Amino acid sequence: GVQTCALPISDPVVASGSGNGDLEMALARLLQAAEPPQTSRAIDVLSRCVAERPGRFDAAVLLVDLLQRDGRFDDANDQMGRLYRRRESAPPAVQRLIPTLLAGQGDAGMVASSACELAERTGRPLDRLECVRARYRAGDEAAGDAMLDELLASADRPFAVDIEAAS
Repeated sequence: GVQTCALPISDPVVASGSGNGDLEMALARLLQAAEPPQTSRAIDVLSRCVAERPGRFDAAVLLVDLLQRDGRFDDANDQMGRLYRRRESAPPAVQRLIPTLLAGQGDAGMVASSACELAERTGRPLDRLECVRARYRAGDEAAGDAMLDELLASADRPFAVDIEAAS
């Protein structure tokens, strides 16, 4: 369909270096949606996009996700390190994705650290709840319990806090 027509047009433009970040993102998504998926080529496109445009957090997040799905955890870890070092300049939506990407790497302690750092910065009850959950997954029940107790003491807590406490 449309994907089959778009790949031959967009791939050479991107490969020539005359593409832009939006075109590279579109191409990477098309490559992933192709039958069969062309994950290696999508990873190549995103790797170059991230190297040339470090502010493209959307490309960095998609790159880490594709590397993890492709079983390339060392490469994903390298990209996560770069993304993590720039996390404070990332948009809030990307900051909230970082713990999920870290979870894909299997480092529960790093997930907890990242989730709790975000919660401390934003103060949002749902971010704080994610910190509680991350602490539990990392085996730090005492810190998780203490933070959950703080959340339960708040009159304007989201209902999700009560559900967490009941489980």
